[in-house]
Amino acid sequence: MAEVNVYSENGEIIATVKYNNNLDIWNGHNWQSGGPGLHKGLTRLEDGRYVLIHGTQWQGEQDHAEIITPKEAVQQILRSGDLDLLDEYNLRELYEEKILSERKTTVSKSVKVTREVHDMLTEIAEKNESYNDVILRLLKQK
Repeated sequence: MAEVNVYSENGEIIATVKYNNNLDIWNGHNWQSGGPGLHKGLTRLEDGRYVLIHGTQWQGEQDHAEIITPKEAVQQILRSGDLDLLDEYNLRELYEEKILSERKTTVSKSVKVTREVHDMLTEIAEKNESYNDVILRLLKQK
């Protein structure tokens, strides 16, 4: 697996991390974050700091990574929709402190599925139908 340089604010390389794109979102055709050929991943250094990985498939551009705050890490996870990452990176408590108070009437649970199942749900989803709606529709057909 490729390694990515982590840069400080002044441009110094302060670490290297293994590349991942665990923040990518399925757009119906491709996995991406931020546009075609652009990817994002989250990881953590041994000292506890969070790292946002920026991946690219564009010729002439290089993957790079930066240190981000725990609050920024929560925001990146929320944008990806993979709330299981909150537990994986020990951010659930921060999420509940900062975000959940605004959603008092909503209960949210994450279910981890393989990309194959995710792709199948995407294929059978009707226009603007959430995965929750797809699963409910399938369960009611039984």
